[in-house]
Amino acid sequence: MVGCATLPRLEAPKVVATELRVDRLTGVEALFTVTLTLANPNDRDLQVDAIDAAVRIEDVQVGVARLAAP
Repeated sequence: MVGCATLPRLEAPKVVATELRVDRLTGVEALFTVTLTLANPNDRDLQVDAIDAAVRIEDVQVGVARLAAP
């Protein structure tokens, strides 16, 4: 008899912003580079294809962050 094994649910990676650099300021617009550190709590590798996040300073959203390349 063959049974189905259930795969353990993967946990989301832990993400911490470790650096924020201002690249350009013009009028009311600013361009930032944000460096993130990701920690994988799972026992297997995960591939990161996309990151979409809100950039907040003192709980006020000041922009968005997107992964430049997978």
